[in-house]
Order: sequence, then structure tokens, then C-alpha cells
Amino acid sequence: MDSGATKQWMTEIFPELHHRSSKDICLGTEGTLCVILITSTAPTKQLKDEFESLNAKYDRKIERGTKYKFMWLNGSI
Repeated sequence: MDSGATKQWMTEIFPELHHRSSKDICLGTEGTLCVILITSTAPTKQLKDEFESLNAKYDRKIERGTKYKFMWLNGSI
């Protein structure tokens, strides 16, 4: 089991979706639309920057409405 200190995905703006992170960043979050980039390799810095920019653009400024969470999934496995 991962402790809060080892859950690196909890502090990342554009985390990797995998079996350990899925409930924390997507499946266990209510009122959240999970936006998933499926890629065969880890995203490049440029791609990460683009998704972090999207995150900033769609970040809720109030507690109402849909929350968007951007993440990536290694589709090569």
C-alpha cells in the first residue's frame, strides 16, 4: 500500500494513470472528468507543458461545475 508520502501522482499536475494511482486521480473522484492521453512512451516535456496549460485553462475557479483532471496512460503494455 502506498502512503501519502509515496503517492507522487497526488502532487503532479499531469500524472501517469496506473493501477496504484487510478482511484486517487480518476476513478475515486466524484464530479471529475478524466482526460486521458494514451501514449506508447512517457510524454515529452512539450506535451506535458501543453497538458499543464490545458489544466490551468480548465481549472475551476469556484467549487461548482465539472472538474477536469488531465493524466496519461502508457498504452504499450
